[in-house]
Amino acid sequence: MKIILMFLLFPIFCLTQNKKDIGKDFVEGLYSEKIEKSYSYLDSSITAKFSLEQLKATLADVGNQFGNFKGVIEVNNENNIYYYYCDFEKTKIDMMITFNDVNKIAGFYYVPHKSFDTDNTQNKNTK
Repeated sequence: MKIILMFLLFPIFCLTQNKKDIGKDFVEGLYSEKIEKSYSYLDSSITAKFSLEQLKATLADVGNQFGNFKGVIEVNNENNIYYYYCDFEKTKIDMMITFNDVNKIAGFYYVPHKSFDTDNTQNKNTK
């Protein structure tokens, strides 16, 4: 019964969150026991081609390269693309996330950190 209730309430929860919060939950969940929740934020065009097990394997490779995830330093938005500045043991790097029209993640990529002019973007410091 609890599982059925969770599935019924999950879409409502997703609709009430904004893209910035969804992305932050996604990033933080990737590096915790909440990876299944992060996977649920992905658009079906991604999940149809990229299984949860493949995501876990990719994240293990990321961990080997960047070290352990420490947290999100800041979040920036530019032209509906969100940049989550991530702190890892070995480096700091942005995770760039794009969303579709129903707030599902349509793409995510690690990119070199981009500095933002706070006058021209919606810079939201999360620390």
